[in-house]
Amino acid sequence: WLFLRFTLADDIRRASPLQARLKIWGVASSNWSSDRHALLVLVEDSANAPVTTDPSHSPDKPSGVKTLQELRWPASGGLGWKTDDYNEVDVSALIFALANAYDLRAGAHVQLWIRGDFSTESAEVATLPPSDGSYRSPVLEIDHCAP
Repeated sequence: WLFLRFTLADDIRRASPLQARLKIWGVASSNWSSDRHALLVLVEDSANAPVTTDPSHSPDKPSGVKTLQELRWPASGGLGWKTDDYNEVDVSALIFALANAYDLRAGAHVQLWIRGDFSTESAEVATLPPSDGSYRSPVLEIDHCAP
């Protein structure tokens, strides 16, 4: 699991139209097939997601965090993972569902969880910082109608 925690710059009210994009810097991949492998992105069910430090809290564990909604990245087919560039996915549905559940406030934290959408193969993509300093932080861009 990869979890990404973002601080909201603005309030996002229930039923506010919005567009949200997640950008993740690609570093490498291993045994990844752009024809068939994909990722799942889940949004944590929280109005203000706490800091996560323990892997046993992942959504697939009995004591894990609860998630509200998930999406497959891409919706069908395989994901062509780019390296030395941002990989982008539309997460509007996830952020909209969270805003409709909680009326999100500026300064609150949104946490996204990401894992491979397969269970029988060993393949991975990497986004951890390499030692050469070429890494770029993940970005969550949200455009919405302010309250």
